[in-house]
Amino acid sequence: MRSLLALLITVCLASPVLAETGAQIAGPGFRAPDDSTVKGFRTSLLIGEVDQMHGFDLGILSLSKARHLNGFALVFGISQVTGSVKGGSAAILNLREGASTGAVLGMINVVESLSNGGSVGFVNATKGRSQVDVGGISVSQRSLVQVGFVNATKRIDSVQIGLINVADNGFFPVFPFFNYPKR
Repeated sequence: MRSLLALLITVCLASPVLAETGAQIAGPGFRAPDDSTVKGFRTSLLIGEVDQMHGFDLGILSLSKARHLNGFALVFGISQVTGSVKGGSAAILNLREGASTGAVLGMINVVESLSNGGSVGFVNATKGRSQVDVGGISVSQRSLVQVGFVNATKRIDSVQIGLINVADNGFFPVFPFFNYPKR
């Protein structure tokens, strides 16, 4: 592992062309190479921040930040995207401040809106619309499907399955085991 990390650092520092082809190592106070757009692979230890991340983002005990993510992030820590996401992420805490498509996997997922994808986590909180939420507690403004122990939404479009299901437009506003929109 140690020799692989040394090889990655050497290659990144030795070739400025890699900023275009896409390999970066980041940590507190440094990025090698120092480029705000990564197309390929990035790994960060403790903290890493870029404007555009296209490809695979690996965070190790990290706060991994990007304005836009197009690819997949595997972060052993916090994955934060302040703009759009096309792809997915797996992290302890996922923070999505813009429109997202794809999968969000984590202990806690806080998403602005999620279309064409789903959230899987102990807690899923979607400020806008979500497609599919699977978890312990799922809360959204509008959702297609929610499966979990406690599901809550203002508007369910298909079904809720769980111990407690809350939907303003449900056939009952609160119902155990399942709920679906009243017609």
